[in-house]
Amino acid sequence: MKRERVLTATVGSLLMVGIFAGCDGGPTEPQPIEPADIAALFASLAPDGEFDGTPIVTECIAGGTFTFSMDTSSTRDGDIMIRRTRWTRHYDDCGMQRGSTVITVSGELTWSGESHLEHEDAQWPHGVLYQESHQLGTLTIAYDGVEAHSCEYDLVTISEPAAGRYHIKGSQCGIAVDREIFLPVAG
Repeated sequence: MKRERVLTATVGSLLMVGIFAGCDGGPTEPQPIEPADIAALFASLAPDGEFDGTPIVTECIAGGTFTFSMDTSSTRDGDIMIRRTRWTRHYDDCGMQRGSTVITVSGELTWSGESHLEHEDAQWPHGVLYQESHQLGTLTIAYDGVEAHSCEYDLVTISEPAAGRYHIKGSQCGIAVDREIFLPVAG
């Protein structure tokens, strides 16, 4: 009986050592993210509050800010409403944390586009006949305060939801992009 307790304790100890060794061998930090993915993540940050025509300054999760501003105008061409939009995002050491690393971005992105709509309140994809946009800018990405990458954006996007076509072409952080996607036709 005594031998069984010693054997059980020994097996339990060896099992715990194996578990701790296995935990020590695995990564404790998330895998690094590619600069293009980081830039896309920052480019999709939502500003705090509703846009009322004045720039919106938003505090970033790990320090710094980004400022969002937008201009919109609309005209009619027969039955078609043409909406022109331009937004700008300016980043001042805007930070996010990934594991123990703080990733910061500084720079500016602009997006300008034109949409041809069936009616004034149309939202993509419903009621949008044609949409073309151009995104330009440069973001500087730093990891824990050390500059690592300068990321250039120059992307043109064309979509025709009624035809089920979406095309994006250009470059994002040194990565050439030329992709055409055929989507289900909007109904």
